[in-house]
Amino acid sequence: MVPLRTKTGSPDVKSGADTEVYMLALTRKKDEALILNNNIEIRILDIRGDQIKIGIEAPREVSIYRKEIYQQIQEVNKESMSTSDVDALNKLI
Repeated sequence: MVPLRTKTGSPDVKSGADTEVYMLALTRKKDEALILNNNIEIRILDIRGDQIKIGIEAPREVSIYRKEIYQQIQEVNKESMSTSDVDALNKLI
């Protein structure tokens, strides 16, 4: 995969714990689709002004979230695993 290049020509790369993530920028028109991992299809259903309606076909076991919802879930999970909770669980054991 070719990394997205910024105006300076350097790749747009995000580094995770043990991986680098590149962004691939594609142009799609209404009714065109992308295939991910041989079993996920993302299709452009409608374009109205600055909103794009997409459809996603994926196996039932694949979790799909809007990014803002995913971030909220991650934050709640992080809060629920505070050290005081872990200490309380350890006392029960």
